[in-house]
Amino acid sequence: MAARDFIKAHLFTGNSVAWGLILGAIYILVIERLHPATTVESAEAIPLRTAFGVGIAQILALFPGFSRSGATIMSAYALGCSRKASAEFSFFLAVPIMFAATGLDLYKSRHLLTTADLPIFAVGMWWPSSARCWCSGRSSSLSPPQFRAGSRGIGWQSVR
Repeated sequence: MAARDFIKAHLFTGNSVAWGLILGAIYILVIERLHPATTVESAEAIPLRTAFGVGIAQILALFPGFSRSGATIMSAYALGCSRKASAEFSFFLAVPIMFAATGLDLYKSRHLLTTADLPIFAVGMWWPSSARCWCSGRSSSLSPPQFRAGSRGIGWQSVR
């Protein structure tokens, strides 16, 4: 929050966002090329020191264009987490951040909101979980353990 005004005033230009995208891509490619050894297999087993390192790496995402999830996943991977643990940890970090950001934005925009907006919010909250359930063949909302169970087979191939 302290850097928000500076970032918005000085870094939200086309050139800086393009540089953020380029540097983020280079960051991903370099870490993929290094192929670090895996020492942590699950998100629940991530040590505090590694979690702190991932948090510090998220500072990169303050730069417009640099992906927050890319910084989280690749940093966890570079610090010894498996691909699966890195993706799960990124998901777990994203949930409270998204709720907080949405809550803050709603609070700041409260004077613009009316009861007529409620159906839009209802569809906005219902649609993502329904689409996920439909795509996965499930008929109910997914809890985090169910999400983890459904994502166990998901991986990515490194660029070589």
